[in-house]
Formats: sequence, C-alpha cells, structure tokens
Amino acid sequence: MTYWNVCLANAAPTIRGQAALATRVGVPVATEDDECGAVPLTPIQQWFFKQEQAEAHHWNQSVMLELRQPISAEHLGGALAAVIARHGAFRLRFTRGVSGEWQQAYAAIDGGAAGVALPVHPLESLTAITTQLQASLDLAAGPLWRAALFTGAAGVAPQLFLVVHHLAVDGVSWRILATDLAQACAQLGAGQPVELAAPAVSYAAWARSLVARAQTPELRAELAHWRTLADAAGTLPRDFPPEAGAGGVEAAETFNLDLDAATTTSLLRDASTAYRLRVDELLLAALAQTLAGWTGRTATVVSLENHGREDLGDELDLSRTVGWFTSLYPVRLGGAAGTSPGDLLTMTKETLRALPRHGVGFGVLAQLCADEAVRRELAALPRAELCFNYLGQVDHTLGLEAPFAWVDAATGPSASPLGHRVHLIDINAIVVGGRLRVTWIFSNRAHRRATIVRQAEAFLAQVRVLLAHCASPEAGGPTPSDFAHVRLDARELDALLHDLAEPSPN
Repeated sequence: MTYWNVCLANAAPTIRGQAALATRVGVPVATEDDECGAVPLTPIQQWFFKQEQAEAHHWNQSVMLELRQPISAEHLGGALAAVIARHGAFRLRFTRGVSGEWQQAYAAIDGGAAGVALPVHPLESLTAITTQLQASLDLAAGPLWRAALFTGAAGVAPQLFLVVHHLAVDGVSWRILATDLAQACAQLGAGQPVELAAPAVSYAAWARSLVARAQTPELRAELAHWRTLADAAGTLPRDFPPEAGAGGVEAAETFNLDLDAATTTSLLRDASTAYRLRVDELLLAALAQTLAGWTGRTATVVSLENHGREDLGDELDLSRTVGWFTSLYPVRLGGAAGTSPGDLLTMTKETLRALPRHGVGFGVLAQLCADEAVRRELAALPRAELCFNYLGQVDHTLGLEAPFAWVDAATGPSASPLGHRVHLIDINAIVVGGRLRVTWIFSNRAHRRATIVRQAEAFLAQVRVLLAHCASPEAGGPTPSDFAHVRLDARELDALLHDLAEPSPN
C-alpha cells in the first residue's frame, strides 16, 4: 500500500487540499490490487451526486447475455467471481458525510470468496426478477452488482443478466468485463485455474491524476474555449408549458429508429473517406441541421458524452480498467437552412476538432479545480436540454468463439422511477446487428411522441443526405484541422490548395 493511498483523501478531504497534495507529491500509479481506503470522486461521479437523485442507489447499467454453449450455473458463478475479484471498481463504496458531501472508498479485498451463488430463474419471470435486482444495489455496504441466470423450455437458450451501478461501470467497461467473463469460462471449461490480466492502472490512480491535472496552467488555459459558450442557447421548443415534473423518470418514453444495413455500411465506410470524418462527426452534422430546422436558430448548445479515457499527458494505460470514465461537455452545433452538405460537414468537423482534449477537460475543471471562481463560471454556462452519445459498434466486441452474445431484453428500469433526468432529450446511437440504431429518450410532459418521431425521422434523413454527398465525386478534401500544427484557417487553406492545383509555369 503506497503512501499516496493512505494520505490523499484522508488527510486532505477537500478539493483544494487534494490539489495541493497532488501538486507536491505527484501521482504514483497503482494497480487495483494495491488500492484501499479513500479515493477522490472523479468529475462524472461528482456530477452524478450533484443531481441529488431521490434514490441514488438505483441508477444502473445492465446487459443480457445469451448463452451459446451449455454452461452450468456453478460454472458461470465461478467465472463471474473471478471477474468481480479482478476489478477493483466492484469494491468501491459510497457514503455521505455529516456535511452532505459524498465520499468514495475501497472496501477490503475479500480473499475468502471462492465463487458466486448464481440464482437461476425461469425465463418467464425475467422482467419481474430483473426489476427487483435493478433496485437492490447498496452504495454503502455493497454489492454494486447483481447477476441472475434465466432458463426456459428445451431449445431456448439460457440468458445471463448482469447489472452494475453506473458509478462503477461504463460502456467500455462492459466490453472489458464481457471479454474477461468469456476467458474465465473458457479456462474453467478446460479445467484450468482462472488467470485474468490485471488492469495496468487503478481507477483511483486515474482519479488522483485528474485532481492534479485540474490545477495545471495548461488546463486552466482551456477556459478561453468554454467561455465562448456564455451567450449560446440550449433550449428546445416544447409542446407543453414547462412544469416541474417534465424531468421525472416516470415521464420518460423511448423511441427507436434504425438505419438500414446498406446505409449503415456507407456510414462506417464513406464518412472516414470523405473529409476524413469520424462517424460521430457526420452524425452530429446531421443533428445540427435537424436542430436548426426544429428550433429556427443557426446554433444550439448540446451536451456530448464521450468515453473520457483521454491521454492527459500522464501516459496512464486505461485499456483494462473498469470504472465510470465518461466525460460530459457542452458543444455549440451550428447549422442553417440552405447550408451545403460539404460546408455543414466541414463546419461540424472543425467545431469538434477544436475541442481541447476532446472535451474531457471541461468536467475536470468544473468539478475538481481548486479555484471556486472557475467552478462557478463553468456552472453558469447555458444548460443544454439535449444530450447525444455515439456508443460505437458492438457487433464484433465478442468473437464467434465466445460462449455468449449480447441480446436485447426487457430488464426492468435502470433508474428509479422517483428520480429525475438531467436532459429533456437523450439520443443514443449505436451500431448493432449491422444497423445504426438511434434511441430517443424524451419526456411526455414536454413533447408529444409525434414530435419526437418527426425529429428522429428528420435526423436519419439528414444522415442519408450527408452520406450521399460523401459518396459523390465532388466530396472530400482536407480541412484546417487536418493541418493543426500549421494553424491555417479555412480561407488560408483554400488559397493554398488553389495555388497547389495551379499548373506549374515550367
């Protein structure tokens, strides 16, 4: 156990105290097995607790895995126990101090747990049981996870349900956990002891690095970017007058709309060819144009979610670390009627590429900076009412040799019905089954379903328009962000490319 583990949060429980200690001592790297005691809350964890959810213990992520191979409940329980023991995020515990501040700490390692007694239920009870398990997590005493196996009639594959509190897991973490579970099942099936690679860096080490990074002049310099949003607008048109219950979880509805397989293939292929775009950049360009048509404005501030595992200069290998790393930050999306597809794509790409450190610094400054004036200034920025998250592709996360596959199932509410949502609209996009699925989560006390359906259809229509342009002969070409080290603006780049295209006089 390192000196840092003992002293940081215990000796300096405030942000200012932790920052001073971080600056003096540095941030040694520790693995999960080394960690015990108090841990600073990360920016996204701070953000969550500031929402003051009515039942903070019920705010989860869950998955359902369909078994491709016959595996006994005992076998699965042993594999699951090995995965849980390998990742320290499952030992995190959360308590509220007398002053109301939430605190995070590692519970002691339980060396006596040889396996998990995996409960088995009939498949017809799936919704009832998963609903019960979703609400059963305990932040203070644990566990932060639950599991259950559901079996049905002959010929129906068993399904494994896993739920973890969001404070301890994110989308990338699920891929790590599923891969580890598959490996553990294979090792046990071969009669071998389970040996899983240890995460190179603990979640606590990442948390401490963020506290230190929040106090650096380099990160403070990013304030200039975030200040440009001070006069932006983030409100959306509503079908109903504002009321207190519009943000309630119980008022939330979901609408899914899929892009066809051929167009999804084009999205994954042509977006990167034309203008050197990322998939999320093309999707956000389509969203910008959709919002312009809906709001009548030329720009709207939205919240973006990202995986948050950015390199902040500490060279921390987070590729096998389980935890909640998500970064949440505001972006001004511009669009207007009549904007050409090429101009829209270029403008959106340049807006997103201009984000310092892919936006991760916003939460670090807003939640962890020791200067209260900085935290107040960022908290006062316009609040976005729409949040967008592109989750990437999950089709190939698990190979064909894996003993299970991801499946959709009704697994009960992931958040307490007594809780509230932060945004009026959440849009999640993911490629699954070879198709882009776009999920719109909205409040039926703010918008009619028909309104959301229209916007969802308009969004996919814009995606198709932009993809058609990307596949056309006139599309493509570099943009200023492709020459970031040269510092050219769009006008200067166009002039340079024009000069280069001119035939040589010789």
